[in-house]
Amino acid sequence: MIRSLLIVIFFFCWNAVVAQDGEVRQRIFIIGDAGKLYNGKSIVPDALANMIDRGDLHTTILFVGDNIYPKGLPDKDEKNYAASVEILTKQLKPFFHYKANVYVIPGNHDWQKSGQEGLERIKRQGQLVNDWQWPNVHFLPVDGCPGPEEIPVDDSTVIILMDTQWWLQPYEKPGIESDCACKTNDEVLVKLHDIAYRNRNKKIIFASHQPMRSHGIHGGYYTWKQHIFPFTDLKDNLYIPLPVLGSIYPIVRGGFGNVQDLKNPVYKDMISGIEDALAVAPDVTFVGGHDHNLQLIRDKDRNYIVSGSGINQERVKTAKNTLFASSSRGFAEILYMKDGTEKIRFYEVDESGKAKEAFSYLSPAITRQPVTLRPNLPVSGTEVVADSIIATIAPEYDQVGNAHRFWFGENYRKIWATPVSMKVFHITEEKGGLTILQKGGGKQTKSLRMKDASGKEWVLRTLQKDPEKALPEDLRKTVAKDVVQDQISAANPYAPLTVPILATAAKVPHAEPQVVYVPHDPALGMYENDFGGSVCIFEEREPGGGKNEKTYNTPKVLDKLEDDNDNSIDEKAVLKARMLDLLISDWDRHEDQWRWGKKEDKEGRDEFYPIPRDRDQTYFVNTGVIPWIAARKWIMPKFQGFKPNIPNVEGAMFNARYFDRYFLRELNEADWKKVIGQLQQEMTDSIIHEAVLQMPAPVYAECGKMTEDYLKSRRDILLPEGLKYYRFLAKAVDVTGSDKRELFQIVHEDNGDVTVSVYKIKKDGTAGHQMFERRFEKGETKEVRLYGRGGKDVFEVSGTEKSPIKVRMIGGGGEDSFRVVSELRNKSKLVIYDRSDKENDYPSRSQASIRTEDNHAVNEFNGQSFKYNVLMPQATAGYNLDDGVLLGVGLKYTKQGFRKEPYAQMHNLMIGHSLATDATFVRYNGDFKKLIGKNDLNINVNAKAPDNTSNFFGVGNESEFNQEGDDAIRYYRTRYNLIGTQINLQRQLSKPLKVFAGIASQYFKMDKSDNEGRYINVYQAEHPEDDLFNDKFYLGLNAGYEIDTRNDEVQPTRGFFWRTTFAGVQQLNEGEKTVGVLQTDMRFFISFHMDPRVVIANRIGGGVLMGEPEFFQYLYLGGKENLSGFRSYRFAGTSMLYHNIELRIKLFDFASYLFPGQVGVLGFNDVGRVWVKDESSAKWHDGYGFGAYITPAKLLLVNAMLGFSTEGVYPYFRIGYRF
Repeated sequence: MIRSLLIVIFFFCWNAVVAQDGEVRQRIFIIGDAGKLYNGKSIVPDALANMIDRGDLHTTILFVGDNIYPKGLPDKDEKNYAASVEILTKQLKPFFHYKANVYVIPGNHDWQKSGQEGLERIKRQGQLVNDWQWPNVHFLPVDGCPGPEEIPVDDSTVIILMDTQWWLQPYEKPGIESDCACKTNDEVLVKLHDIAYRNRNKKIIFASHQPMRSHGIHGGYYTWKQHIFPFTDLKDNLYIPLPVLGSIYPIVRGGFGNVQDLKNPVYKDMISGIEDALAVAPDVTFVGGHDHNLQLIRDKDRNYIVSGSGINQERVKTAKNTLFASSSRGFAEILYMKDGTEKIRFYEVDESGKAKEAFSYLSPAITRQPVTLRPNLPVSGTEVVADSIIATIAPEYDQVGNAHRFWFGENYRKIWATPVSMKVFHITEEKGGLTILQKGGGKQTKSLRMKDASGKEWVLRTLQKDPEKALPEDLRKTVAKDVVQDQISAANPYAPLTVPILATAAKVPHAEPQVVYVPHDPALGMYENDFGGSVCIFEEREPGGGKNEKTYNTPKVLDKLEDDNDNSIDEKAVLKARMLDLLISDWDRHEDQWRWGKKEDKEGRDEFYPIPRDRDQTYFVNTGVIPWIAARKWIMPKFQGFKPNIPNVEGAMFNARYFDRYFLRELNEADWKKVIGQLQQEMTDSIIHEAVLQMPAPVYAECGKMTEDYLKSRRDILLPEGLKYYRFLAKAVDVTGSDKRELFQIVHEDNGDVTVSVYKIKKDGTAGHQMFERRFEKGETKEVRLYGRGGKDVFEVSGTEKSPIKVRMIGGGGEDSFRVVSELRNKSKLVIYDRSDKENDYPSRSQASIRTEDNHAVNEFNGQSFKYNVLMPQATAGYNLDDGVLLGVGLKYTKQGFRKEPYAQMHNLMIGHSLATDATFVRYNGDFKKLIGKNDLNINVNAKAPDNTSNFFGVGNESEFNQEGDDAIRYYRTRYNLIGTQINLQRQLSKPLKVFAGIASQYFKMDKSDNEGRYINVYQAEHPEDDLFNDKFYLGLNAGYEIDTRNDEVQPTRGFFWRTTFAGVQQLNEGEKTVGVLQTDMRFFISFHMDPRVVIANRIGGGVLMGEPEFFQYLYLGGKENLSGFRSYRFAGTSMLYHNIELRIKLFDFASYLFPGQVGVLGFNDVGRVWVKDESSAKWHDGYGFGAYITPAKLLLVNAMLGFSTEGVYPYFRIGYRF
């Protein structure tokens, strides 16, 4: 009773205070990071609910992410699902009967703390909230999309909601194949800019989880406590002192940040992009959570609110631009008054759930004026009022010389420069008048979505592309822009006009594109500057459907197939459409290039059929030396281009690699032959001629005959090429059920084939209609994967003959049954996956391999897991004074496998030869993922043979190098063969950390006759016990660990690498010497921007030898590896320490449509020394120098350096950095 009275008193007092300030127009509350209960309650949301009036129509509540700790909403089958639902329910249910609108946006913890299953968890959370159907509670953006979502609050206020975790998410997220309105960072920024410009005269609140300013932990704030007692950040009372070592983490993270910190380059790039996009509006307030505290920061006339202490409390710093900071639980409020003033308040909530005002701030009036985008209007008198015009699209493509055409191709240059008569597009007249919905496109393409009076959507898309924004700012006015722009000429801008007749003949739905000229027209409004005076494609956004026929995007169709096993796909229609794509060489057919219509099959169930759209890449050509190189199998085979033949059909279909595997899995070879044969018959010479004639007459005169000839040639070879692709798809096939119940029947045929049939299980438990049937032939298929998904599914395996086809049966969330007839013994080819915490029915382990886990990931179906096997050539080259010119060639083969990441097997073979010393090396690395349980097998062979040559100057930190004479180094050269092998089992404990252990061996052979007159003979005489001219074989064990957080292995700009190994070996022939060695190599890479100009590379390394090492086993310092400015292998010892630092400075980027790269310079300094027993030396060796690098195509890095020291000047040339 007393508590209720206090609440009433507080409510009236609070409203009285507000009334004294003036009449409130809108009130916005911000709660963040409230995803955990405190004594069973959601105390901060409860406190807010007790403060506000249930009937207040002028209140909006924003939950700014981290709504469920620790890792979002798990699957229904997970143990903590109910508890997670309770957390979310208790946050939102207090507002269920309120008039206030509540908006919930995701945070990084809702994305499974940036985890691999983050997308599924965020979609699940959004679905849960929206399924509640509480009219005032909204989860936005939906389906893991980034937004931005525009929420009009009133005539003067708008809220923009954005899921900023989408930008930072390192794992799967909706991209180009999704149905999100924005699919790339650039599209997000374009839409943000449009929203801000439309609302530039209003007050705008930009709400996200990650804040744009913060002085908390994510802003890099660490105190002495974190340096001395670093583990207290993990657990409050874990006071374990680690001075110095404890400072490593706060210094590195505080200075450079992980991806969730404001100082991280990816995060900084996001902030920069968002703030630039919103700069057109003067009155923007940024609100977020993320840091578990309350903050008000004022920077550059903008307010930044952090309200992230919905449950957790963490430290926060008061900086020079901080107006308020508190580590208490609480929330924030923005008050927009009717007199135009704006107030910001913060409330702290105590453990009893009572809220009190902690701070109030009257925001200064905005003096900055809105930005007005004034279009570049044509000169008076040139406005287009006619219905048609003669225009060219881009004549500059044809204004290049022969050398340019040789390297970059002839392409369709003359087509882009040909004057063509085209229709003039008047937006107020077309289709009875069109209304602009939004601008689309990214850095290069511009498009407008519009709708007519009936609601049908249309799209206007520029044919000319502008790559300027795709380039770094300092390159936008250089030759790089011209090169990128030039390669757009490989597409035929009029090709889409030819598709409708071909598609009609093939009975494939299609759009009716028009090439139109868009004049400068005030009706275009703010988009006049982008589209006025341009040539565009104008077509339906969702082609193929009737006026009132609803169409679906690909993700929506996939959802419908998963939800209900009464839904199906017309696979023959899919195959017909895909073979038409192959005929016209339209390589860009990813999931977003399709819509889907719905019809009834012969039994009245829903069947979806495909509707292709966006034919911009039809007849794309590949000419010129550089594009030809880019189209090799191991680079980008999808760019092989429109030719009379099809050189690599698997590569040509690359962009549809996921699409085809899902929607073309039931048809057999006979079906393919029938569909392709029918398409060949439909593509008659007259149809092809009529289709190509749809190009404007001047364009047909340039390329029409060639296009017809190529189409006829490709038509004639379509059957054999299509069947090649069928066999490519048939090697491994996924068959999926639904979230309802299914019966999978797997029959092993007498000849080794396997027939799979899938039936719906009806409510009475009997088999219903057949959903799938295919006989998999042993000569075509290696593996079939059957996914039960949701529901209580049944898998029945019958037959008596073994099959070479592996069948994987993957259960789902329900309690599944797996049955194998007793007569069939095919354990190695029958594999069952399901939950260990479910009451599933399994066969005997002698009949099948059974793999269970207490995790729903064991049953997960990933339709985007397929990767191509790749065999690619490799080459290396180098130069130094010791080896002279060093050349190497090799092969790298990457093989993919089921649930093996990033590959199943990787084989890397390299053979190199020194032209100066005639020495040869052979290196092999084989990596086999999860070969033994969760352990990888790694094989390394390093053969310095035959005729290996290396320097040996003796042992010690001050060993002598007499440089007198023309060929002084020859005396110190030693010729021998050394073969080292390591075979390790390796376990990836986490993304950056792996450990390994295994066996190691060494074989050494040196002939005395190859070393006459060399220093090694003096060393042998001084150490006769080593007996160097006898063969030696060592065998032993080795182990180690590796931590790797680098953002790139070839050209790292940020991250940390630390590898430590220990090996112990014993001589097995003619002696019992034992040798142990501990070595470590630690590297830091530091930069301050997303695309950094300056990178600091730092390496510390060393080692210790134990036992009785021989000269080839010593630790060596010198040369290209760790001490530049000295000869290779200059100093040998039993202990070693060195430090290398490089300053790498990018000078400029260069780019083309296919080949980006960069050029830079570097400076370095190396310091190091060795130790041996009984030597007294305090000397540290110092080398320094400079160099330059280039990264053509970003496929390799070519590095040239010049090193200086007291012993001379030494040049180095190599592929890749030293470290």
